[in-house]
Amino acid sequence: MASVLLATVVLLSGCASLFSSTTSPDGSGLCFVPSRIDTSTFERVGDSALERSATRLPDSGGVRCAQAYRLKAGKTASVYRVYGGKGWRFGRWWTFTRPGTDSASYRKDYEICRAWNSLDSLAVCALKAGTRFAIGPGQSAVCGNDPGYGTSDSLQIFFANPQTDLDIASCRFEPLVWGR
Repeated sequence: MASVLLATVVLLSGCASLFSSTTSPDGSGLCFVPSRIDTSTFERVGDSALERSATRLPDSGGVRCAQAYRLKAGKTASVYRVYGGKGWRFGRWWTFTRPGTDSASYRKDYEICRAWNSLDSLAVCALKAGTRFAIGPGQSAVCGNDPGYGTSDSLQIFFANPQTDLDIASCRFEPLVWGR
């Protein structure tokens, strides 16, 4: 029995290293280039549980690796979420980038399947002081009958509890009309 338990632990330990939440799958050791985060506004924090919560396996959407950050005291920042259909206005996935005018490009940049989200509304919210979030580049997504999406370098923000991490009173909601 002890040998079976030991073999199981060894096997699981080996699998854990396959999907590190903080390093890139390409072996470079970086999830993304740190200069893509404004370090005057955000600071890196150790929160492996949050990073693991955000990291997804290939073809699942989300992010392929993540790093945890916190909004520094006295700083402000806004985040954007495009939602609609099954996509809830206070979902866990956001971005620091306001959407452009092309919904097809947005879907590709953020690996959003049509069945998950109709992309017809925009939420803009401020972060609460001290808010922690995970951020990383997009993971691939399989979308059933629709074309899927490969990985993306567009950074996505993951909130464990959006309704407590965001300053809900500051949120603005508006219909989103995409250009043609």
